[in-house]
Amino acid sequence: MGLWFCSGGDILSGSLALPSYIFPCISGRSRVCEGHLGHGQERKRASKVPNCLVRVGCIAGMDRVETVLDFAIEATAQPFLQNPANYSDERALAEEVRSRVCSVLPPAPVGESIVEESSGAQGDVPDHEAYTGKYRDVEQVDRAHCEIGGPAFPFSATERLDLGVFDDDLTVTVTNGTQEFEPSDLVAAGEFKYVKNINYLRYRPDDEGSKYRDIAEDISRLGELPGDLDRRCVVFANYDFFRRAEDAEARDGLESLAADNDVSLRFVLPGTVG
Repeated sequence: MGLWFCSGGDILSGSLALPSYIFPCISGRSRVCEGHLGHGQERKRASKVPNCLVRVGCIAGMDRVETVLDFAIEATAQPFLQNPANYSDERALAEEVRSRVCSVLPPAPVGESIVEESSGAQGDVPDHEAYTGKYRDVEQVDRAHCEIGGPAFPFSATERLDLGVFDDDLTVTVTNGTQEFEPSDLVAAGEFKYVKNINYLRYRPDDEGSKYRDIAEDISRLGELPGDLDRRCVVFANYDFFRRAEDAEARDGLESLAADNDVSLRFVLPGTVG
């Protein structure tokens, strides 16, 4: 039996508040892009059906994950646009999306748990594995996690993805207390940016200190992930940094890079003031 959503209300079996735009119960990709997405970006929304319930559980597999991600991102974007003071950094935004995804999707069954410790404690102190060994008993984890990575990922082991959504029967590895994952276990991945102090986004792909380069690197990192998964890059900002005609090159450059890397790029920007 699937989860039912109420138009303009809460999930009947949870506490996730959703906007009034709901998805029809169909297969295929859907997108909710309410709010200001940046000039030139396509706006698409599902039909507004008042007093109607939609069963998300009838959307199977990858389509269901994409639909829930759409809901979670939209349900985070709206309160951000209304009061950005409630969000201190991009980690807060990523964690809110993660929490909303986990409120809808069931936990992911764990297929294998691996615990590795490089050394043991000495004397009367319990061995380190006496603490981390409990990971071997884990049977399931939340469907979505923040700050995920591991040596099997195609980028530096010190880099982490802001958000990952897992398939069933994933492998969880704990190495010296650090939890690691396999990129092959992902069905979706996301990177989030919160641009606070940039009035305009300029096209500066060769400037390592530019915000353009920062966003572009997130998009490229998502593109490095193997497999057919849903890749998202969501950029939140305090300014409409595309409001000048001369910044169209920056927008076009990022959209082109996202298309090349099969990344769904979304900008959550305030509307024009004045």
